[in-house]
Amino acid sequence: MNLWKEVCTSPLLARATIILFLNKMDILESTLKAGVRVQTFVPTYGSQPNDVKHVVQCTCICSIHILGANGFPQTFATSFAHIMCVLIPLF
Repeated sequence: MNLWKEVCTSPLLARATIILFLNKMDILESTLKAGVRVQTFVPTYGSQPNDVKHVVQCTCICSIHILGANGFPQTFATSFAHIMCVLIPLF
């Protein structure tokens, strides 16, 4: 999240459209299915369900909160979040 805070506070990006790519969803899903609890690594996650949908939703909300905490919602043109899994075929 420190890198995200730096992006949000950069004067160079003050009027930019922000796109948050959440990659490696397949790894997140397999990690959660293996029993790893998000709360172990992110105590503020609390007792929310330990599934992909809720973890991604929490990540997006936290990212938007960081934007708001820095006073940037008024300056950013637009922000988007894209949830994806990029697979590169091996030939």
